[in-house]
Amino acid sequence: MPPTERDGIFFVDDSQQFESFDQMVNEFAEWGKAFEPASVGFQYGYPADRTWWENLQDPPKDIGQALLDKVPNTEGLFWVDFTILDIFPPK
Repeated sequence: MPPTERDGIFFVDDSQQFESFDQMVNEFAEWGKAFEPASVGFQYGYPADRTWWENLQDPPKDIGQALLDKVPNTEGLFWVDFTILDIFPPK
């Protein structure tokens, strides 16, 4: 895809296997900037990253807010299905 083709495309990053929260946020921020001004979204909550996200007070909110703060063109935040029931258990 040409690097200038952005109209009408929503780019979603589904990277995983980060060593830390900061590494993920920084990498996602760089990725989001590369696609400006297009809308971007992020999938997170992968089992491979559990070692650090499980220590956050509110993982979906903490990660999502950090991304919204650093990536102004964010239009979508998605917690992945692999661990969704761990975070939001059925009642």
